[in-house]
Amino acid sequence: MAMSEDEKACREKILSEDYLDLIFEYRAQEEENREGERNYCIEIVDDLYAIAHISAEELPPYSVSAYGFRTIPSLFSLQDTGSMAVSGLLRAQNQPLPDLRGRGILIGFIDTGIDYTHQIFRNPDGSTRILSIWDQTIQSENPPEGLLYGTEYTGEQINEALRTADPFALVPTRDEDGHGTFTAGIAAGSEMADGSFIGAAPEAYLAVVKLKTAKQRLRDYYFLPEDAAVYQETDIMMGVRFLLNLQRKRRLPMVLCLGLGTNTGGHDGYAPLEEVLTRMTSFRNSVPVVATGNDGNEAHHYHGRIGAEEEYQDVEIRVPDGSAGFRMEFWGQMLETYSIAVISPGGESVPPLPPRNGRSEVFRFVLEPTVVTVDYSLAITRSGSQLISLGFEKPTAGIWRLRVFNTARTRGEYHMWLPIAAQVEDGTEFLRPDPEVTLAIPATSAGAITTGGYNHRNDSFYIASGRGYTRTGVIKPALASPCVDVYGPLPGGRYGKRTGTSVAAAHLAGAVADLLGWGLAQDNARGMDSNVARAYLIRGARRLDGVFYPNPETGYGLLDLYGIFQKLISY
Repeated sequence: MAMSEDEKACREKILSEDYLDLIFEYRAQEEENREGERNYCIEIVDDLYAIAHISAEELPPYSVSAYGFRTIPSLFSLQDTGSMAVSGLLRAQNQPLPDLRGRGILIGFIDTGIDYTHQIFRNPDGSTRILSIWDQTIQSENPPEGLLYGTEYTGEQINEALRTADPFALVPTRDEDGHGTFTAGIAAGSEMADGSFIGAAPEAYLAVVKLKTAKQRLRDYYFLPEDAAVYQETDIMMGVRFLLNLQRKRRLPMVLCLGLGTNTGGHDGYAPLEEVLTRMTSFRNSVPVVATGNDGNEAHHYHGRIGAEEEYQDVEIRVPDGSAGFRMEFWGQMLETYSIAVISPGGESVPPLPPRNGRSEVFRFVLEPTVVTVDYSLAITRSGSQLISLGFEKPTAGIWRLRVFNTARTRGEYHMWLPIAAQVEDGTEFLRPDPEVTLAIPATSAGAITTGGYNHRNDSFYIASGRGYTRTGVIKPALASPCVDVYGPLPGGRYGKRTGTSVAAAHLAGAVADLLGWGLAQDNARGMDSNVARAYLIRGARRLDGVFYPNPETGYGLLDLYGIFQKLISY
C-alpha cells in the first residue's frame, strides 16, 4: 500500500537532521486529544513507549535539564566449529531427539544487516531461510506495515533476487560491516555439505533489522569520535516492534539476538530499551538474548563508598591528549544524595552544587579550553536513584578529580561509568577502576537472558567480557558462551574469525531456538517463556571444578545445550 502524504511527511521528520528524537511514555488517549493540533511526528513502540520527532528550531538543544534523562536516546555500539561442539550444540543436534536444529523457530537480529546471498542462509534447494529484512537505511514506498521509514524485503522478494545473475539489483540491502552476517551465521547458519560449518540452529527462520546510523545532533551531544559506528536507542526499539509484529503475523516462537551495548543508564534494568525487552517476555515464546559487552577490562567503571566520618572522596580520571569530550554518569542508591566538585589537571575547579532536582550548570574554565556541564536529577523514574550527569567538552589532558560529597550521610555507596570503549578516546579511564558491574546495557534487562563470553579452547574467561552483577545486585549474566576467535561467515561468501560477546549472544540465541523447538515439538514447556528457558539453561550449564557459582564472570556456568537433556534424563 502506497504511503499517504502525512506518512511521507512524518518519514522526513524521522530521518531529518533538523528534528530531535525524544523517547516518552505514551498515553493513547492523551495523544488522540492532541491529534489535530500537533505539528510533530510520533512513532508508537508498544503500550508504554513512543518516540517523538520535533523540529530542533522549536526546542532547546539536548540536555538532561531540558528533557530529563530517560527522554534523550542513548547511543549503542557493536559488541564484537569447535565452539559448537564444546557448547553441547552439535551433540544435541545429533541425538535422536526431534527439532534440536531450530526448525519452526524464528531468530530475529537487530544489527548491521545481512548478506542474504551467502550460502549459509539458504536451504538445500537454494531458497532463503530469511523471512524478512527491514533495512532502515534505504527509503522507498515499501516500509514495513505500521512503520514509516526504511524498506522491507520479504522472503519472496529475496528468493526472486537469488534466481537472478545480479541479486542486489532487485534487493539492494547489504551488510557493509559484516557484524550482522557473522552473528546471524553463528546463531542460524546452515549445515554445509562438506561439513566445514554449521550454526547453532541451522534450520531456524531468520528476520533481520539493519539499523541506520545515529543523527549528528545526538553524536555531538555525546561527543562521539567521528569514526564511531553508533546506533540510536529509538531505532533499536522500533526494530523490536518490527520483529514482534512479524512474529505475531507468522505465529512463530521467536528468539531476539542483540549484540549492541551502551554505558548510558543506571545498569539496573530501567533503561527504555531494557523495559521494552522485558515487556517482550510477557508474550510466550518470545525470548530476548543479549551480550554483556566488552568493557570488563576497560577501566570505565568506578564503585565507591563514603563513610559517615568522611567529608568527601576523590575519584581520579585519566584523559588523553586530543579528546573531543565525553559524557559520564554518577548513580547513587535510592534515598541517598550527593554533590560533586570537579578539579582539572591545571587546578581550576567546579564547586559542589547543592543537589537540587533539575539543576543544571555550565562552567567555562578560564585558563583551559574545557567546558563542564553538570546536571542533577534527584530521583530517576522507575529506579528512584539519584543521577548526576557530567559532560566534558575539550577536556585538558591529564588527571581529573571528581570530589564526591555524601550530603545525606547515609550508606554512601555509589557507581560511576565512563562511556563504553567504542564511544570514547582510548586512554580515558579511572585510575582505580572496579571491574565488577561492567555489564553493558541492555545486559541488565530483567527479562533478557544475558551471556558473558569465554574461550572455548581452554575454558578461560574472556578478559574483556562485561561482568555482573547489576547495580541493584540482580545476578547477571546467566552463563557464558564461546566468543574468542570463533569461525563464521562474512559478506561475499567468505569466512573468518571474530571475537566479542556479541558472538557469545549468537551462540546462546541459537541454543535457545533449539530449546524452544524441543519444548514445542515434545509438548514439554509448551509456551516456553524467558524465565523457563533461563532455568533450563542454568540447570544444564557446565560447571568447572574449583569455581564458585553463580559468579559475576560466567554466571551459573558455561553454555551446554546437551547438558540440559542429560540432567532431564538423570532426574
